[in-house]
Amino acid sequence: MDIFTRYHAWRDKPGKGEQGSPPDKGLKRFAFILKTHFFKLIRLNLLFILFCIPVITIPASMAGMTRVLMRLTREGICDMWTDFWKEFKTEFTQRLLAWLILTVIPVIVAMLPVLFIVETPTTGLWIALSAVSYAIQCYLFPLWTILDVSLKANIRNAFALCLMEWKRSLLILITAGGVHVFCFLFFPVSAPLLLLISFSFAQLIICVIVNEPIEKHLIREKPVIEKSPVL
Repeated sequence: MDIFTRYHAWRDKPGKGEQGSPPDKGLKRFAFILKTHFFKLIRLNLLFILFCIPVITIPASMAGMTRVLMRLTREGICDMWTDFWKEFKTEFTQRLLAWLILTVIPVIVAMLPVLFIVETPTTGLWIALSAVSYAIQCYLFPLWTILDVSLKANIRNAFALCLMEWKRSLLILITAGGVHVFCFLFFPVSAPLLLLISFSFAQLIICVIVNEPIEKHLIREKPVIEKSPVL
């Protein structure tokens, strides 16, 4: 066995406990995945950033990263590149348009004073809409990766879950949203975190939080690999 073969065997070997199921839910599940797959999270973060470089690929990259993390959350295992690439190229244009609509609305609100040359205070409204948009997307991307339904149905489900599970939505804003806000406020000091783990870490938080309500409200049974039907 040459050095390159040994390197790839070491890189792709299962982590400790990887063949077993993760703890059922909550903080224990998150801690298990973080400990067992830490270096996968770093590689996934780098992969996500690389595929985001064209900008228009951001939602596809987010979907790819989310599929990997949802598999880790639900099954405790993943095939990082295969899972990422499969989801990256799924419904690329439709997801891009949906993401643009959800992202652009808060931006338009923030730009209203400039567009109409008035001094309308929109900062609070912009922050509120941005928070709502972010929370909806936190449900939408996991739904895209595990439910085999139409794009429109997944968007409706994301809106409904965001409202029904408002406590979890608030928890997402505080935890995962807090990671992004921290990195933004302390940039460029936070640049190493952004490069190495902040995106995959925050998205893992989201996947662990939203997995339970998705299973409770929408999924008949936990899938092994394929996407699940809805009730």
